Amino acid sequence: ISDTHDNLENVKKACDVFRSKNIELLLHAGDITTPPIVHALKEFPVIAVWGNCDVDRKGLKDAFAEISGEIQGDFGEILICDLSIALYHGVNPAFLEGLVQSGTYDFVVTGHTHSAVIHREKHCILVNPGTVAGVRAHLASIALINTASRHAEIVEL
Repeated sequence: ISDTHDNLENVKKACDVFRSKNIELLLHAGDITTPPIVHALKEFPVIAVWGNCDVDRKGLKDAFAEISGEIQGDFGEILICDLSIALYHGVNPAFLEGLVQSGTYDFVVTGHTHSAVIHREKHCILVNPGTVAGVRAHLASIALINTASRHAEIVEL
């Protein structure tokens, strides 16, 4: 999930999808924007990174603490089911490309552009779920990663 931009209605739609798919972990690639968005995700284990629109960092940190979520800063690394995942909002395209090309990660999850993309580069899969908010995009979307099959898909909200 990425670029929720305070669209609580679409976040609730995303949570309906996550619930129906029995997700084990929710990754948020930034631009959460406000604490109510964090609270809407409380039923899921959440790991997030900052986006460029996350200006209320104290409020967001407090909200993550209240739901036992984790904000890893500007960049995060997650190891789950023997998969290495980089989590980065994507404000620096050269840094993002370096993550993909590094050979370190099975998946790189990013956001920022509001464009939903799944792209395989050698052994790494770049996943941009697009924007939950639907702002500056043709659709509101999320992405799902199946760790067993190493498959990612975009889901329109």
